[in-house]
Amino acid sequence: MIALSTAASAALVFPALSLMAIGGIFLLITNIQVGNLFQNRRSAIITLYNGAVDSSAVVFLLVKVLHEAVFSMMSIFLFISSLSAILILRTFLLLPRTQIPYPLPERYTYG
Repeated sequence: MIALSTAASAALVFPALSLMAIGGIFLLITNIQVGNLFQNRRSAIITLYNGAVDSSAVVFLLVKVLHEAVFSMMSIFLFISSLSAILILRTFLLLPRTQIPYPLPERYTYG
């Protein structure tokens, strides 16, 4: 939606960014249970996930710099959208259907 915006549809950018922010927190909550797989480093994994979600301001700074340098906005946002699609596919295809327990049972297998 953002990549295809024009001057006439610029008002759609603000609702789109709000929806992206809401979707990001749901992906964080869904994927944060991966930290349960690393018992000794659980807090480090959860912190990495939080940092990845909170680094969105840096992404938009990079978008601004890349757009000023050489790339079109459409190509930048299509690249970011493809990375988001990989994350969504990984969420639905690789996470187990039930919650990853904490603490892990002795013979817990993943996959």
